[in-house]
Amino acid sequence: AGTKHSLAVTSFGNLFSWGQNHQGQLGDGSVMPRDTPGLLGEVLGAVCAAAQQASAAIAKDGQIFAWGFAGQMLPRAMSLGRRAKALAL
Repeated sequence: AGTKHSLAVTSFGNLFSWGQNHQGQLGDGSVMPRDTPGLLGEVLGAVCAAAQQASAAIAKDGQIFAWGFAGQMLPRAMSLGRRAKALAL
């Protein structure tokens, strides 16, 4: 959980977010808060992290997604190089 928002991943890989959203940290393309979990999408084998005003998810294949920073209001694939990918697996 972040300071004022939360993320959850189901065993099926469905990624949900809810809470405050003034930096787009819910990843739904808006800055409107949400009181109930909203489905963002499916990320197979994901783990997720919610920071103060940003969010991230790492898929089983090592792909990293981040949002809620610098105007990034939708999940965006990030590249941190081969080493980060190996750590995720």
